[in-house]
Amino acid sequence: MLDIRKKTPRARRHRTKTLVTVLLMLTSIAIMASTPAPLASTRTIVRGHWYDDGSPCLVPTAGSLGPGVPPQTFSFSCIGGTIDDGDWFGHTIYNASGTVDFSTGDFYATAEQWFTGIYSKDGSFGGLHFTSVVTGNISTGEFHDSSRIIDGTCAFSGSRGRIEFDGEGPASLISGSYVGSWSRNANPHHDRACLVPAP
Repeated sequence: MLDIRKKTPRARRHRTKTLVTVLLMLTSIAIMASTPAPLASTRTIVRGHWYDDGSPCLVPTAGSLGPGVPPQTFSFSCIGGTIDDGDWFGHTIYNASGTVDFSTGDFYATAEQWFTGIYSKDGSFGGLHFTSVVTGNISTGEFHDSSRIIDGTCAFSGSRGRIEFDGEGPASLISGSYVGSWSRNANPHHDRACLVPAP
């Protein structure tokens, strides 16, 4: 039966309040649905080998001798690259600056490195940006590179981690190994058109 009784002011206020409450609830649900959930990260142990790509840091792009006769130190800058395989497969370009102590053969350098390639366990493609501290000895060829991952691109976006690069013996300046811990977004997109800029 159609109710044609006149609504009281109190009933109209109650109806208006109910409609406003429903609208606010629907708005909140829509906002929550449209807000992307934060990307989870996953941590992975990576390991492999690297090989000089024919442009080693043995030939500096700039250098200066320290004080003394004969000079005791040599400061240098250089650009080089490596071919990487293992869990990461691709190419790395680095830009390094450091100092060699002639009396001991020891050297110390800092570097920035840019890797472009794939993670071989799932085929994802991207770039990684490292900052590095390198110590070693030019006489023995032994060195250690402690690197921190500060960023990534494409499927490696949001990357963080620490990687250790090592070499032993005279050949260490042209080949060696790496191992470390790498964190990145758990659901990366695979986009082979995405490249990392060169230094």
